Amino acid sequence: MDCKNMSSKKWKAINPDKIIDLEDLDHQFKGQKIESVSIAKETSGFLHLILCS
Repeated sequence: MDCKNMSSKKWKAINPDKIIDLEDLDHQFKGQKIESVSIAKETSGFLHLILCS
């Protein structure tokens, strides 16, 4: 992972093209509230996120 490149980008907003119901993907998300999101890695067309609840 090249954190230097990621930190040099000036992200203003990430506009998702769809919303994913995390509870539908994994029951461990039931009742959880996502408090913060960090970009861990960027590949062509994808952002790899870290979700904190």
